[in-house]
Amino acid sequence: MSRWTAIAMIFFIVGLAACSRPSPIHQEWDFPAGRLSSTDKNVVIPKKVVHFLEEYYLHHYHHEYPKTEIADNELLLRIPRRTLKLKVALASHNPEVLNGSAVFEVGRGGGVLDLAEWVSGIRGDFHLAVQVMAEEGLDPKKVKVFFVSRAPATEIEGQRWGMGCGSFAEVTTFYHKVLSDKGLRLNSTGNRYLYAATGTFVFAVGAGENLHLTSFSITDSRYQHSLCPTPLKVHEEEES
Repeated sequence: MSRWTAIAMIFFIVGLAACSRPSPIHQEWDFPAGRLSSTDKNVVIPKKVVHFLEEYYLHHYHHEYPKTEIADNELLLRIPRRTLKLKVALASHNPEVLNGSAVFEVGRGGGVLDLAEWVSGIRGDFHLAVQVMAEEGLDPKKVKVFFVSRAPATEIEGQRWGMGCGSFAEVTTFYHKVLSDKGLRLNSTGNRYLYAATGTFVFAVGAGENLHLTSFSITDSRYQHSLCPTPLKVHEEEES
C-alpha cells in the first residue's frame, strides 16, 4: 500500500465513522466560548505544502487576472497575505469525556488547541469541527485545506492510526464534507484521538489578488513522549 493510499484510507475510515454516528455539533454551535492554548505563529510547514499553496495561488491569480504580464516568480515574491479566521467546536454527548464543550475563535496568528485541557481521560467519543468564518469577498467553497501530521503511525487493535511524522495530505474534500459540518468523530479509548488528530491544519483561499491563510494545530501536552520528535511549540503569550 502506498503512503498516499494509506493517508487517504485513514481519513476515509475516520470520515465514515463521523457520518455513521450522530454528532453533538449542530448548525448553531451554541457552546460556551473556550480559550485556545496559544497562537500558532511559529508552526513549521513542510516545503512541499508551501509549494502546493504557491501553485494554488498562481492558478487563482491567473484565473482572476488572465491578461497579467507579471512573471510567476515575481508574483510569488509579492503575494499579499491576509488572515483567515476560523471557528472551532469541541463537543461530546457524554459529559464525562470532555471537561466541557466549547467553541473557539482562531484569528491572527492561528491557534493551538491543547486537548490536555479538555479530554478528561474517560473513554468515549467526542467531535471536533472547524469552519472558515464568512467574510466579505471570500468564497468558503473555494477553501483549500492541508493536514500535516505530528503523530507517528501506530497500530491499535489491528487498525492503523496516525499518518506518520511530517506526513501531509490535501484534505479539502474531507473538510467540506465532514470537518466543517458535523465534525470529526474522535475517541479517547487507547488514545486513538492522539494519533488521528494531532497535527496542523493549513487553510488557504484566494480572493482577488490576496491569499488568505491561517493554521490551526492540535496537540496534547500530556503525551509529548508519544508524539513526533519535533513537537508543536506552545507559547504562553496571546497575540492581540
